[in-house]
Amino acid sequence: MNKTTKGFSLVELAIVLVIIGLITGGILTGQDLIRASELNSVMTDVNKYKTAVNTFKLKYNGVPGDIANATAYWGTASGGCPSGTGTGTQTCNGDNDGVIEWAGESIRAWQHLANAGLVPGSYTGSYTANTAIIGTNIAASKISSAGFTFTSNADAFAYVNTIKNRLHFGSLTGTTDIYTYGNALTTSEANSIDTKYDDGLPVVGLIRSGHAPGCSSSTAVSATYVLSNTAVACSMSFDL
Repeated sequence: MNKTTKGFSLVELAIVLVIIGLITGGILTGQDLIRASELNSVMTDVNKYKTAVNTFKLKYNGVPGDIANATAYWGTASGGCPSGTGTGTQTCNGDNDGVIEWAGESIRAWQHLANAGLVPGSYTGSYTANTAIIGTNIAASKISSAGFTFTSNADAFAYVNTIKNRLHFGSLTGTTDIYTYGNALTTSEANSIDTKYDDGLPVVGLIRSGHAPGCSSSTAVSATYVLSNTAVACSMSFDL
């Protein structure tokens, strides 16, 4: 007896293709929603940390990481200051000049905020070889491999303003980084945040971005975001 092999009809193939398309579209939509949630979390975190810093100022009459009497509240780090690890809340003092300065004060700021109960979690406050570790001595972001550091030095984000305290968002570019200056956002994502919450300009304003090539068109105050670049090319700086 001859057996006849029956293939899919055009209608059946069309149905299969439609189902595959719906599944693929659903996956892509889900990924977009997840990314949108991650991007929204950046400003949620920034606002949370700004509030924490301002509350700290009112309570301790100084900025976290910089106050000169932190050890009076939380004890002196048994591993030594400025970079040693202590136990519990043990910490180090700053120089009380109102500026969260490089390395020691920048790292200790997170520990001071946590010790004061103004941010969740705990931070070691210590650093080895000028190294920031996301989630250990600096705050982590919901965006993978990205975090937040305090900075005030006259870096590439201070083109037009005098030195002031700011919060920086991005990734770490090496094993001895103290600041999160590595890229974590596409130019479109950075532009979206900047436009929604500030002036949409990468070099001026309360929110700045794009000193890295490919993020902003130049370092001039008139620079714009390079929206034609779809690569991850931006980190961001937020004035406190």
